[in-house]
Amino acid sequence: MSELAILGGPKTRTEAYPQWPVWDQRDIDAVVDVVKSGRWGGYPYPGPKTAELARKFAELQGGGYAVPMINGTVTMEVALRAAGIGWGDEGIGADGGGGNPCDRRCGPQYLLS
Repeated sequence: MSELAILGGPKTRTEAYPQWPVWDQRDIDAVVDVVKSGRWGGYPYPGPKTAELARKFAELQGGGYAVPMINGTVTMEVALRAAGIGWGDEGIGADGGGGNPCDRRCGPQYLLS
């Protein structure tokens, strides 16, 4: 096995990473539209932009539904609840040491993480 780059071995990536995030004037215009609309946060749910995103994403994926969520933690909580996983259930997964807020909100006990 070759030596790790941190120990003097060859780097696995020699080109610079692409710039991120990628954005253009369309993104700026979309944000301005939302700010001017006064419909921040999508209340009442779904706001018009959220509904548009859900429709377009469902079409892109070829599925019947898409449910936009605020972040990964909320997404995981909804997935666990939809699967009927809750307090006292056991599972195998990453970050079972209590570092994931979903662990505290949904309550699965991890056998291995």
